[in-house]
Order: sequence, then structure tokens, then C-alpha cells
Amino acid sequence: MNIIFDRRSVRAYQDRPVDKKVLIRLCEAGMMAPSARNTQPWQFLVIEDPERRKAVSRMSSFSGFAAQAPALIVVLLDRTKVNESHTKWAQDLSAATENILLESLNHSLGGCWLGLYPDEERIQTIRELLEIPDRYLPFSILTVGYPADEKGGPAHIDHTKIHFETIE
Repeated sequence: MNIIFDRRSVRAYQDRPVDKKVLIRLCEAGMMAPSARNTQPWQFLVIEDPERRKAVSRMSSFSGFAAQAPALIVVLLDRTKVNESHTKWAQDLSAATENILLESLNHSLGGCWLGLYPDEERIQTIRELLEIPDRYLPFSILTVGYPADEKGGPAHIDHTKIHFETIE
């Protein structure tokens, strides 16, 4: 379980490509996430092209570092896998996104989650930049690469947030 405690958001990367087999393994980790009704409503779009990464980096004032990441993984909702009664797809895709981030540590990689959903402007921007068909809804983007530094994980532990039986 140490991998969970070692995870951190990485925004600076070495100028070193990530092997395609590793990128596939990261996407496979995403596919191992639980999904409501076992719908597995995800698709994964890997972006390595420098110009496309640079375009994605202009999505918002918070995404500039995406241009330096050797790879991006766009987590997409496959709309054909869900209907109006399936309301848990955002949890499914969140679990897939987190699985990818955790698996990246097994390959000495780091990453950062760039949120898209439910921001319609970001969704539309990415849809247009990456020419994503309407069948898919861009949910999140993960930057992936070898960290530029060796910082440890964040210190998010706060025991005052743990409650047993009741909460006031």
C-alpha cells in the first residue's frame, strides 16, 4: 500500500520518452478499475506528439506543464456504454484515472490529473484540439513522464478528519 502514500502530482518532467509498452500498461491499469454494472465505459487516448501536447497545454492557466510531459493519457467516456439510468460513470472514470496514476509509480513515472469534466469549456476545447468524435466525452487528462526531481509524496494525513460512528 505504500504506493498510495508515495503518490504526488508531478508537473516537471525529464526530457525522456515513455516506452509504448509502459503506456499500454498504464491504460490496462485504468481498465482494471471497478465500474457500476461492469459497464467499463472508458476509452484511452495516448498523446505523444509534441505539437498536440503543446496545444493541450493551452487548455487553461493550470495546464501549461502538459507541454513538457512526454505523454498524455486522455480518459474518455464511451457514451455508447451508458444510458440515462447509468449515473455512476463519473465515478467509474475517476477510478480508472486514479489507477493510472498509481500504476505510473510502479514504472518510476509521475503524473498529474488535469480535470475536464464537468467543465464544458475544457471538454469542448479538448474535443476540438484532439478531434474527438461526439461518441466520446473527454473526462480527464493525465500527464505522464519521469519526474524531474525526487520529492517525496505529499503530507495529506490529518487524523482530525477521521470519525467513528458519528460526526458533528
